[in-house]
Amino acid sequence: MWERSVDLDVFRQKVRATFGPGLENATAGTIHEFVRQIEAEGRGEPPPSGRYLLRESSPANIHQILRNYFLQVLDMPLDDAIVSLWLTAADMAFYDGPD
Repeated sequence: MWERSVDLDVFRQKVRATFGPGLENATAGTIHEFVRQIEAEGRGEPPPSGRYLLRESSPANIHQILRNYFLQVLDMPLDDAIVSLWLTAADMAFYDGPD
């Protein structure tokens, strides 16, 4: 999932610099772009540009995807797991549905 290890202190600084100390600048759009940027950095890729597509999946497929994700997180170094879980939770919490 991550090719480059994530430094938790650097991640915290990026979160606060991007969204403010109380996350007051967090919106569905800013959270999603931040998640895409951090995930690209973790894979050693440039940040993606443009829109993204959501694929429709059956509940069974979604549950399998989530099971696989949580299994991968169990094997991650601690800082990487914390960052990955934070990104996933923030993206889900601020998700406002398809445009």
